[in-house]
Amino acid sequence: MDKHIEKYQFGHAAHALYDFVWHDFADTYIEASKKQKNERVLLYVLTETLKLLHPFVPFITEEIYQNLPIKKRSMLMVENWPK
Repeated sequence: MDKHIEKYQFGHAAHALYDFVWHDFADTYIEASKKQKNERVLLYVLTETLKLLHPFVPFITEEIYQNLPIKKRSMLMVENWPK
C-alpha cells in the first residue's frame, strides 16, 4: 500500500486493498471466525482496513468506524496510519 501511494499509483493501491478485503478478510478471516470465534482479531483487522480504505472512500469508512464498538479518537481521519 505505502509503496503504491508514495508513487501515486492509486489504482494499484485500491486494487491491492480490494483483493485483501475480498479474498483474505471476507473469504478467510470471516469464514474462519464462524468456526472459531475471535471477535477481537476481526475487529482489529476491520479497523486497520478501514484506515487503509479511508483515502478512497472516506464517507463510507467514517460511518462504519463511528459505529464500531471500540474506543476511538474523534474521527477515523485522525487515526494513525497502519504499519
